[in-house]
Amino acid sequence: MQSLDEGTVEALQLRAPAVSKQDPAYQKKKMRLGHLFPEINDIAVRSAVEQRLLLAEDRIPSLFSLTKDLRYLEAPAKAMKALLPKSSKGSLRQNFRFFSISLEQITSSLNIQTSETFYKLASGPEDLSDLAYRQRS
Repeated sequence: MQSLDEGTVEALQLRAPAVSKQDPAYQKKKMRLGHLFPEINDIAVRSAVEQRLLLAEDRIPSLFSLTKDLRYLEAPAKAMKALLPKSSKGSLRQNFRFFSISLEQITSSLNIQTSETFYKLASGPEDLSDLAYRQRS
């Protein structure tokens, strides 16, 4: 973390090298020129960092991207909050945990909806309310 500088964050944020056609070439060039992680001088360490970054299938997050993503979450959060009594305190997760399925209702597995028309069968973890809360499989 001490080797992470502002220029590196700005250059990598929102990139997904494992699934993009342009991002791997951009990243390799920036690493070769020393623009990414300039404090790392060991060639083996730089190579290892580069290889790990090239595996990133999701967008590389930053505080900038978090603030952008929060804009898309605000409307659904308001809609969920409207489902709760006005007197509710705490986070949405804490409030909706009350409505989650109890362990006694589950025998061994759950049908989880992963798209509009597709369900997958999943074994419930110890905390089934967490599984019910998740949005991604």
